[in-house]
Amino acid sequence: MNAISFLQPVFLYGLLAISIPILIHLISRRRAVRWPFAAMEFLLRSHRRVARRLRLKQFLLLLLRCLLIAGLALAFAKPFFQRAQGSSPAQPAAYVFILDDSMSMRYREAPNAPTLFDRARSSMQRWIRRNARGEDRLALLRGAAVTQPQRNEQTELTFDKNTLLNKLDAWRVTYENSDLAAAILRAQTILQKQRGVRAQILVFSDFTQHSQITYPRLTDQDILVRFFPIRPTRPAENRAILFVEVSPAPDIGQDAYQFDVVLRNFSAKPYSDLPVTLVLNEMPRARGFVHLPPWGTAQKRFVVQLPQTGNYAGYAQIAADGLDADDRYFFSLRTRKRPSLLLVNGDPRPISYLDEIFYLTNALRDDQLPFRVEIKQATADLPPANKFDVIALSNIEQLPTAWQEQLPAYVARGGGLFLSMGNQVRPEAFNVAFADLLPRQLRGVAFAAQRPDGTGVALSRFFGEVQANHPIFQRMYRDGILFQSARATKLMLVETRRAQESGEILWRFSHGPPALLERKVGQGRVLLLTTTIDRDWTDLPIRPFFQPWIQRVFTYLAGGARFHRGRTLRVAQKTHLQLPGQEPLRILPPKGVPSVLLRPEERGFPFPGAPQPGNYHFERQGKQIDSLPLSANIDPAESDLRPLSDQEMQKSGQLTQTSRAGFSSQSERLWPFLLFALLLFFFLEAIALRFL
Repeated sequence: MNAISFLQPVFLYGLLAISIPILIHLISRRRAVRWPFAAMEFLLRSHRRVARRLRLKQFLLLLLRCLLIAGLALAFAKPFFQRAQGSSPAQPAAYVFILDDSMSMRYREAPNAPTLFDRARSSMQRWIRRNARGEDRLALLRGAAVTQPQRNEQTELTFDKNTLLNKLDAWRVTYENSDLAAAILRAQTILQKQRGVRAQILVFSDFTQHSQITYPRLTDQDILVRFFPIRPTRPAENRAILFVEVSPAPDIGQDAYQFDVVLRNFSAKPYSDLPVTLVLNEMPRARGFVHLPPWGTAQKRFVVQLPQTGNYAGYAQIAADGLDADDRYFFSLRTRKRPSLLLVNGDPRPISYLDEIFYLTNALRDDQLPFRVEIKQATADLPPANKFDVIALSNIEQLPTAWQEQLPAYVARGGGLFLSMGNQVRPEAFNVAFADLLPRQLRGVAFAAQRPDGTGVALSRFFGEVQANHPIFQRMYRDGILFQSARATKLMLVETRRAQESGEILWRFSHGPPALLERKVGQGRVLLLTTTIDRDWTDLPIRPFFQPWIQRVFTYLAGGARFHRGRTLRVAQKTHLQLPGQEPLRILPPKGVPSVLLRPEERGFPFPGAPQPGNYHFERQGKQIDSLPLSANIDPAESDLRPLSDQEMQKSGQLTQTSRAGFSSQSERLWPFLLFALLLFFFLEAIALRFL
């Protein structure tokens, strides 16, 4: 509707100053003085002419001075004439308001200044109070991506504008991404069934570079989309942590880990000596400084010693700025002590490269690897088994009886056992000694090309198919050709699987017999290689993939990688978690976030999405479970506060309000005319004083 509004209505109180010249005029008004005089007739006629001119002059001066004060007050109030859009002002309207509550709207220009969201909310409330009539219907949608239900949304048109105003009062800005295009589509869905009304979509947002405002039209109905930019009064200055990369640093120390913090400057202002802090388990562990060039990136590396086994939840932090939500990046990791390996040599030889464990030792003894390796001969006094995480028995004929009896209990408690064959192995004795550990009972040695009955030509055979999804093959497996390049001339045949046996075949030879088998015993695992670990029966140790593969084998037997990075999600991202147990879990969120109970489903525990950045732990029956926390971080795209140009915005909608003044582009500014009128009043007053 057509109306005159003011940007600074408080200055209208200045209209009261009009009374000042009126009071002065009344106080200083001249009064006639009677004087007796003889020749009065001529003087009376002259006095009447002068009095009429003086009254006219005083009246004009009073009027001009009152208009001057009124014009000054009105000019300071900045009036503008609001034109009605669309159809006749008398026609009812249907308005759908979209309030951008995404993370970038948390920006503030000064520590105590309102955020962009606060300003957008206030602007929307003012617009509703001034322009929404009783016959108009209103709806309210959020501008952030709809990943979580927003109870303050008004998804159905209502006549009650007070309901909308109350919902806006209770609305809070989020940490989520903006998706204005999706919000406009939802608004069109609400309006497309309305007929005989002026349909408008009003979007209040900062309209930054990551804002998606290009949308398809769902209907031929004439729906006006109006954009109200809410932006800083000067170019925004923001810097953010993009991510933190965590990895072991064996070249520095066996217990050393490096944390690479990557930062980005989203402004034209350079930053020198910007402090960066690394916090682990709520304790500051390192601090440094970095230089950030304009619109550039930088990296700060911290090296921290973590000798203790355990879970670590932490974050990297920089000095706070106008958008403090991206000044922290959360992560989690699990470390464990260096795995101890015992390699028992059943066939030592004086020539090193002919020794049974020559290739195995060289593959595992590397300064870059986290293993502590100890080598013993099978005939020597062996240290207690429980001192080691993994034990490898290579081509063993006989072990000390007392030490051998420790192995079943050692594996059941979580130890790893690797068995490889050779000419020293006697199948019958081996079956008796390791009856509780073998994946399959041994049958006897055979040439690779021989049939199980012993017939055939003694030629080598290739290794064949692997179980590609098993951890020891998973990351190295491509198409199977890599692991099928090795050959074997001899192998140890095993019995067919019995009902009570739990052995699983992980690798076969090309003609069918198992090459590698696994058995789980209690909390531990046993791997059986049916050929040698040296070159007596196979060329496997000289294949290029042998070293990384055998390292993965012993890492797997030791209980997994020494270092494990926790999972990181975006804020509000939903997922299913694979956590131990089937009893319900409770989320332990950061301070200020309500706790949620998770019940298991077929795909795992459904995580509803993190409402804010932080590390989310889990507990069951009041006790925190031994699992890495889930880390939630914001989308770095929200940190880029560069605004869209007016031309880009006008391609998708009508730009109806500027970022600073706050008036509609469809309005006529009246205060320039008032300023011109003030100059005219000054001129007229000067003429009145001079010529009247």
